[in-house]
Amino acid sequence: MRLLCTAIVLFFSTFAIGQTVTHTPAKVLDFGQLYSTFNWDEATTQELTTALGAALAANVVAASVESAWPSGIASLEGRTENRPQMVNYKLYYLTTVDGKAVMLAPAAENRHLPATLQPANDIYFLLSSSAVEINGQASPKTTPPASVPMVASGSFQDQMNVLVNGYADGFIMLTGGQIDEDEDGLVIQYESTVVLENAVSGFFLEDLLSATTSFHAEYPGSTDPKVALKTYLQLISKVEALKLKACKLSKNKEEVEGNVRSQVFQAYDPAGNLALAYQHMNIEVRIVQGETVDKSGKTVSDWYVMLEVYER
Repeated sequence: MRLLCTAIVLFFSTFAIGQTVTHTPAKVLDFGQLYSTFNWDEATTQELTTALGAALAANVVAASVESAWPSGIASLEGRTENRPQMVNYKLYYLTTVDGKAVMLAPAAENRHLPATLQPANDIYFLLSSSAVEINGQASPKTTPPASVPMVASGSFQDQMNVLVNGYADGFIMLTGGQIDEDEDGLVIQYESTVVLENAVSGFFLEDLLSATTSFHAEYPGSTDPKVALKTYLQLISKVEALKLKACKLSKNKEEVEGNVRSQVFQAYDPAGNLALAYQHMNIEVRIVQGETVDKSGKTVSDWYVMLEVYER
């Protein structure tokens, strides 16, 4: 029976279990929009049950939270470290609940991943619909609340002005729903309504201990550090060319350690009249070393670029 199902998957690219639930191959565009501790209340559980049936819905509720996931992604720290490898999960789209795509990661089809990412049993992911591509097409997107303007469009110049202006009040008008938190509940990850030009993800991190919120954008990675270096240098050039309404930027000395690089820009005002809200603002572009799995199943280094706006 398993061989027959496998053949159907390969031939039709979708398959059904119990002739009720269709599993469609899907791709996650942005794991930064993954919900790790989603609260399945009565309304969302009923919506899920109606779509999938009681038995499968119960499995999704139990295995769509970080406590059910493999150790490498069972915490915010682990997911941040392993995000470049998470794109290698073999996933299937099941349904959409409350504007969130429900994705299946079958244990049997993810044995190619490193041990800390391999699920012992089938697990499930909930992601913002806009972060998922189904059979090569974007899934239906939800409209953000009226109080949170969508400002993803526009040039890099426009987007950075929106971000820097939003920095002054802790990005409160640019922050979407909560999608993750660390095990102590002291660092909380939120969706961003700003997606920078050419970035694959954007999100905010709120640190409750320091009472600060920072913005993070991730750019496509590569196993070739030269590709990451090209993206890094292009991004630095864009930051250097910015004409921000709130402040000017001064360029610090670049830090280089092998293929890992960091370039920090600090807010300043040549007349010495920098607004108080910006006196500790940094914009940083950096190359980060991660890991991914190549076509042969071997774990290799992966280099990607981050742009971050934060309080130093």
